[in-house]
Amino acid sequence: MKINEIMAMTHKEFAVKIKTFKASCEKAGVEPTKRQASKYRLKKGKAYMAKEASK
Repeated sequence: MKINEIMAMTHKEFAVKIKTFKASCEKAGVEPTKRQASKYRLKKGKAYMAKEASK
């Protein structure tokens, strides 16, 4: 998937289609919702912090 396609997605589409986001949510123990997708894209929230902790 191209970066332009990802940038143009709604948060709801992002939550459904992006596998790395889903994996981060699973690791953090939260549901992959549009609210979590919004926070993830702003580099906030539990899912994003779980992704950063794995680096």
